[in-house]
Amino acid sequence: MDLIVSDDGRFDATIATPQQTLRRKGQIRVEGEQLLYDADSSSGRLAYVEGDGQRRLIMWGTLKEGGQKFVIEYLPSSR
Repeated sequence: MDLIVSDDGRFDATIATPQQTLRRKGQIRVEGEQLLYDADSSSGRLAYVEGDGQRRLIMWGTLKEGGQKFVIEYLPSSR
């Protein structure tokens, strides 16, 4: 999984599953103390977590079609 976030909050995500590779685009925004996102196929919230020498971005989303909920965890790449 890859997530590239621009300075203005726009993002491109690539999500690989055993069945397919999905590409998603969206926008992250700050609302109060929350990070929220809206993408072409889902929306939800994000949390940046740092501790124990690790950093990660956790995405809790709901698909716009069908309403299925999901969680994705992004870790920084070593590139």
